[in-house]
Amino acid sequence: MYRAMIGCLAMAAIALVASAFYWSAVPDPMPSHWNIHGQVDSFLPRSVGLMMSPALALFMGLSLAVAARRSDPAGALGKAAGTICLWTSAFFVVVHGLLIHASSGR
Repeated sequence: MYRAMIGCLAMAAIALVASAFYWSAVPDPMPSHWNIHGQVDSFLPRSVGLMMSPALALFMGLSLAVAARRSDPAGALGKAAGTICLWTSAFFVVVHGLLIHASSGR
């Protein structure tokens, strides 16, 4: 489980590095939602948009790890719970990358 927590921290760090790297390429306010026709229909301030996904990756991954640890103190589900935590963090990091890609006009 500790490896999963370290993995969640690493993924959040990767997302933060991507946010810092693309900070000037993303407009302020940045698009945050698109309708079914591909038109932007919602905006966020750049600081919120670029920090929300890394924060969610960190929070969701670590909170799932803590919940798994508390519900299964013996660690019988350790590997499965760790995998779920890592995939949850990875999902938010991928969504973050897609958001940066779409917002920067690339």
